[in-house]
Amino acid sequence: MKKLLFIISLVLLGSTSFAQTTTNPFKNTQWKGTVNIPDPTGAIIAFEEGKVMFKAMENDSPIEELSYTIEGNILTMKKIAGSSPCTENEVAKLSFEIIKDTLILKVVSDDCKARGAAFTDEQGNAYVWKKDK
Repeated sequence: MKKLLFIISLVLLGSTSFAQTTTNPFKNTQWKGTVNIPDPTGAIIAFEEGKVMFKAMENDSPIEELSYTIEGNILTMKKIAGSSPCTENEVAKLSFEIIKDTLILKVVSDDCKARGAAFTDEQGNAYVWKKDK
């Protein structure tokens, strides 16, 4: 019986340790790409812990600051500040895929249509982002 309890304890401890070591793939990274505001514009996405800043590549001026969470391969964002017509209550959900130094963001849903349109080209294809830092 003691042996069984010991084994169960090890399994629980191991799974807890694994959950705590799962890392945020975006933390302290920057990506260069394009957003439509409303025309295609070079931009940088700068991620911190729980916050992301979209900046214009040309002059480093802020476009939008958002909070974000990650669940599986879904990035959920809410506006904190910025020039878009989106409100703080309108949620954006984007699926993401990171392949080496490439980030692909695809809009799953966005309560703010203007923001949702920012991530695709005229044919509806997702813009590709390249890792900067």
